[in-house]
Amino acid sequence: GYFTVLQSADALEWELMSAISRMSGQKMDMIKFGKSLKLRSRLHAANSDPFHDGNGRADALAMSCLLLYETQNGTKSLFQIRGRQSQALRKGMLHTVPAGMFQSPFEQPDEECSIFHCFLWEFYEELFGEKDPSSSDKKTMPTWFYARPEVEEICNYLETGYATLYFTGIAIDLLNLRPEILLMLHINKKEWYKSHSEKEPGKGGFKFNEEWSKYKLAPAYKEEKKMFQSLELNRGSIAPPSAAALVAGIRCFSQM
Repeated sequence: GYFTVLQSADALEWELMSAISRMSGQKMDMIKFGKSLKLRSRLHAANSDPFHDGNGRADALAMSCLLLYETQNGTKSLFQIRGRQSQALRKGMLHTVPAGMFQSPFEQPDEECSIFHCFLWEFYEELFGEKDPSSSDKKTMPTWFYARPEVEEICNYLETGYATLYFTGIAIDLLNLRPEILLMLHINKKEWYKSHSEKEPGKGGFKFNEEWSKYKLAPAYKEEKKMFQSLELNRGSIAPPSAAALVAGIRCFSQM
């Protein structure tokens, strides 16, 4: 579960970033610095290849998707910024959307643990404000939300060519050694964003998930440098998995 990931994999990131901040402005002895990372040292002692082997931590598989959509004024991108106080990591950073962990709240992994199912759930949850499915006793099947109009719409777009979902790669976040599946969604229906932004939240309109404080729209470009400038990126402004999804997605977009 999420909290097991925090206590093992994400704890590696917290330990590393905390140690770096303490060394700010000082001459760094890399051997001494490495020995100060107790959690990471313990992991490497128990696992000779933690980059490829998940033993010794909860290396939860996750997904990050770059969302690009067409408008009358060209291609746009949609990102969100994490702002909820209860989120332990990466508060204030830019994140691709949809994104999330592979989970099986209904304990039916054959249906739930698929890239497409994960994508659809996170799309619906993060853009239209749906709560965790395990919190309601009315939702008894993993695919209960497939019948929601917003999900039926994007599935129809994918079937008819008005949208395309690309698998763009797999990345390993070296801060916490967690694997990330990278996707890019391109929506070619020019009315999509305008339609949902004009409707009432919760009634077909965008209702962004509560863990996000705000969202960011930016023109999308096929050149990485122009895209970085469009997003006003600087060091530490984007979450690492989202950075990977952004670069892989733009490289895919440039081939279209």
